[in-house]
Formats: sequence, C-alpha cells, structure tokens
Amino acid sequence: DGELKAGDCSLSMTDSLTSEGWTRKTNFKEVDYEDPEEAAVRREVARKHAGQFSSLKIKDYSQWFPGRFNLVSNALARDNDRDDEELTKILQSCAPSQVPKSFKIHPLPKEIVSWLTSLLLRLPVKEQ
Repeated sequence: DGELKAGDCSLSMTDSLTSEGWTRKTNFKEVDYEDPEEAAVRREVARKHAGQFSSLKIKDYSQWFPGRFNLVSNALARDNDRDDEELTKILQSCAPSQVPKSFKIHPLPKEIVSWLTSLLLRLPVKEQ
C-alpha cells in the first residue's frame, strides 16, 4: 500500500530547508538576523517530525545534499508551479529503483494542513 509501518526505514534526501534537515541540527539558537518566532516554528516542526517517526517506530535516515545537487528536495520545496504528475516524474527519474510504479502523491490530511497553517500564521510577514 506504500505506507510506512513499524520497523520500516525512511531515507530522505535533504537540504537544510526541510524538517528532516532541521532534526539534524544540533541547536536552534537564534542568530542576530533570525526572527525568534521562525526558530520556534522550526523547532516545533522538527520535534513533531521526529516524534511522529519515533512513536510509529520508523527509522529515520537522511543524506544531506546541497540544494543545487538535490533536484528532488528543490522541486518539492520550491517549484510551486509543478503538478503532481511532473513531480512524480522527477522522483522516478532521480531514483527509479526506489520509486514503485504505483507511487502516487496524496494531499496532506486536513489535520496536518490545519496545524501547518496555524504555524504559518505565527510567522512574521516578509517584504518581497
């Protein structure tokens, strides 16, 4: 069915802008240029990610890649104009032996969307 079960391993190709990347960070001390609320939100996301995997007994492994070498992470995090079909093709081309033919991107559950929205509302608005 494609869902992770207790005892499974999750391997993430990460960069520093993902919750998986944040869990690898040794501290979340805010630096002078960083908003304290942004750091607090990152801590909350990282802890939720780690807590979910831990409670489900899923082993969480990651391999870090600089953003310019991590097509999958970049496409998922930054290419908001790509549809699910295009993202699936990127995943299948980058790791064909690891992405089953039945792979499908599903929308997040409403509870997660609601939680993420509440976190976003806490962040300061940035001028573009």
